[in-house]
This record gives sequence, C-alpha cells and structure tokens, in this order.
Amino acid sequence: MKVKFIREVAAFASADHPDLFERDGRRWFPVGAIMEDPRAVNHVILGNAVPADEECEIAANMTPEKMKTAQAAQEMALKGIEPEDRQRYRNGEILGYDEDGNDIPGPNWIEPDDTDDD
Repeated sequence: MKVKFIREVAAFASADHPDLFERDGRRWFPVGAIMEDPRAVNHVILGNAVPADEECEIAANMTPEKMKTAQAAQEMALKGIEPEDRQRYRNGEILGYDEDGNDIPGPNWIEPDDTDDD
C-alpha cells in the first residue's frame, strides 16, 4: 500500500526511507515522498497524503471531496485554528493567529464591528 505525501510528516521510529530528512532531532518525510507500508492508508485518512496505488485508494474508500475535507481539517489542526474560527478560516477571513493569539487577517478579512454585542 503506497501513499504520496502532500505535507511534511514526522516519521515513525522504525521508518526507513531514502528521502527522510532530520529537523529538530526528528526524522521527516518530505512533500512528494512515496511511502509503502501497510499502515500508509492512515495518512490519507488524516489528510497528510494521497493514495499512490490502487490498493491504498480502495482501502481509504474516500471520494475526492472527502480527501479534500480531511486535508483542510489537518491544515487547520496544524495551524491551531480554534473550532469556533474554522468557518472564518475556510472563508479566507483569517490566515491563523499571531504569537499573541490575535487574528491574522486573510484576503476576505471583515473588520470587527465594535458596536456588535454578538
């Protein structure tokens, strides 16, 4: 079962792959690396990879829309987007948060209305 990574992913301890690189004392799979492992389908389900063979495609049993949803959810989780802000992130109103926890305005930023009590 094979997957192709769409984002950098930390490798499990026993992973052995020619494309692994080290950062911060951990080993990582780079974007574009293809991994073959019986557990590889989990990376598709979590939104870190896409199937790279038919076996994985069948095991994942996900439509392209479901994979896109999983990928977006993983991106928001990695950026620390709070559940109450996820729709604003999807709408492009925010890109994430700065180091103080304030919104980083996105391309569709809506200036807050200070008179609104909601």
